[in-house]
Amino acid sequence: MLLYFYTQDYENYGTPEDPYWKPKGGSDYILEADEWTEEMIHKIVGIVNFANPMFESSLIGYQEVCKEFKTDFEQMQLEHDGSIEFPANRMKYDEMQKLFS
Repeated sequence: MLLYFYTQDYENYGTPEDPYWKPKGGSDYILEADEWTEEMIHKIVGIVNFANPMFESSLIGYQEVCKEFKTDFEQMQLEHDGSIEFPANRMKYDEMQKLFS
């Protein structure tokens, strides 16, 4: 089963004392697992949510998708360029956990 997780990133153009946050895109993760539990989803949320005084990444949401699923950005690349040069992060759940542990 595939789940698509998508984030929103923010960059602080100010200082830690006087922040000026601007949205700066985000990341797409398409993760595969035989089955998903709430505990697994909470672990992924803990990985993709990140914050320091100058940068934040927050989970916007997630949804179940099919194997052929393309993100909006991937679909736009196909329509305009004929190929996907910047694909979403696709991996198995266990690989993501190892990568960020």
